[in-house]
Amino acid sequence: MTLDELTARLRSLGVKEKTVTLIGGDRPLFGVKVKSRRPLADWDRFRGLSSELGCWPLIIPTEKNTLAPLEEGLTGFGEGASPVESLLNGADGKTIFSKLENEQEGEPEEGSWPGQLPGAGRYTLIKPVKKGIFGSELIIALIPAGNPWEVFAYLNYGGWNDCPEPRAHVAIHRMWNEEYGAEPVTLTHDTLECRVPNPPSDKDSAMRLAHQHYLYCYDIVDQGVETLNNLGGTLLNNNIWYFWWD
Repeated sequence: MTLDELTARLRSLGVKEKTVTLIGGDRPLFGVKVKSRRPLADWDRFRGLSSELGCWPLIIPTEKNTLAPLEEGLTGFGEGASPVESLLNGADGKTIFSKLENEQEGEPEEGSWPGQLPGAGRYTLIKPVKKGIFGSELIIALIPAGNPWEVFAYLNYGGWNDCPEPRAHVAIHRMWNEEYGAEPVTLTHDTLECRVPNPPSDKDSAMRLAHQHYLYCYDIVDQGVETLNNLGGTLLNNNIWYFWWD
């Protein structure tokens, strides 16, 4: 889809916000400038249009130090990004978790069960907009993806340092969407936040999920909440998930 085609599709749906090119190239990234001060409401509005648009919305800060690493992913770090279809047709989530568990080098500190903890409580990337390449307006990127987990394939997201490879993100988020309704909301090159309509509601399911989160992103324990039980406490009845890779 070109920028003109996206603009025409938005206009047909009554959306008047200005469209912008975030990243050019063979696999471009487009978005819309949003001037309101209710970013989650704006995201939810575009989430409601996702089926008709064929695009998934993501709130992405537009500072150069945020967009440049994403551009590297889209271009495959100079080698040409993997075709989207090849990343969508990989292993399932359970197989990916088994692989990650076999590759795990250490064990997390277990700790004791703390009960329900407040968790993130808010989206850390949704805050007063710093001056970026499009000024100080909020930008909602529109990823050409029919399902929320497909954004990781289009963006060729991951595969550097301790961040899982793109096909792992796809498989894991497909699994989490089916089980918890998890949907990506905000994204930078090293941080991801998700909305979760159906979080775990008891200790056992929260701890099972905490183990998966640790395999997916161990920094949230080792450099964050410190113990696996603390992570489980933050996931219990919590509608926001936070991931960060060093």
